[in-house]
Amino acid sequence: MAPMDKIKKFLSTPVEKIFNQHTVIASSVFFISLFISNSLLSYGNLSNEAKTWIVFGGILAPMAAAFFLLKKRDPFKEESLPTAAPWIWVVILALAVFLRFYRLTSLSWPYADEGLFGYFATLQGEKWDWRVFHDFRTTPLVYSWGLSLFYRFLGHSLSTLWLYPALWSLGCVPLAWMAARLAYPRSLAFLIFCWMSLSFWPLYMGRFSTQCVFLVFWECLTFFALAKYLTQQKSPSASKNIWILAFLTGTGFYTYLAWPLVALMVGLTLLFYGRQSISQRIGELAKFIGVVIL
Repeated sequence: MAPMDKIKKFLSTPVEKIFNQHTVIASSVFFISLFISNSLLSYGNLSNEAKTWIVFGGILAPMAAAFFLLKKRDPFKEESLPTAAPWIWVVILALAVFLRFYRLTSLSWPYADEGLFGYFATLQGEKWDWRVFHDFRTTPLVYSWGLSLFYRFLGHSLSTLWLYPALWSLGCVPLAWMAARLAYPRSLAFLIFCWMSLSFWPLYMGRFSTQCVFLVFWECLTFFALAKYLTQQKSPSASKNIWILAFLTGTGFYTYLAWPLVALMVGLTLLFYGRQSISQRIGELAKFIGVVIL
């Protein structure tokens, strides 16, 4: 078939059929549109009118099109993007590292919570205290324990204060990808890798020396254990995996005061999602709750 005949056939094909036949093209267009729109909203200095047009034209419209035109597709089970070349992975990872450490001390002066955690870390360095909660808000101190060790080896400075959360933020990238790779198709795992590497909030949280970034790191670690357990429920290692998941979920309570919501979602997932019978799931959930409470 001549090139012009192919073009005429393509243009005469109903839009829905084109998208169903060319899922990879459609998914790529949607991804590029969402990526550009979110980048402009996150980093661009735009007027409210421009932001409104971007939200409607670059985010809501592609999402609506994806829902109606690709509603028979399941991104949680089917591949929707071509395999990314190795150099693309390398570039994204290099950008993830660069953006987390570029001008590390230039964002602002430490604000109140950063000063609080830095103060706790300094106290730990002077005289180690095994209390895991401190001050009137009963703040978990595990984050400050690690910062205290950083101070001991790298000295007290703003660079040390902000290098610590930047490393936790960077650690979220491989953990999020590994968890997604166990639970989802390769395409969706790659998108989650891109999101954790380059999107606004994962980068922004790594610029503040507070427990929030530590919470997200531990959350990714717990979700990896959850995905490993759910995908290996019928294997001999399933029993070991539930203990590891319970241990990580239980110790998560020492990361940040918001952790109970994460623990609740993990528990509900164990109860309602799985290949086991309901009685077996309840038994596994009882083990999980027992270790978490302990």
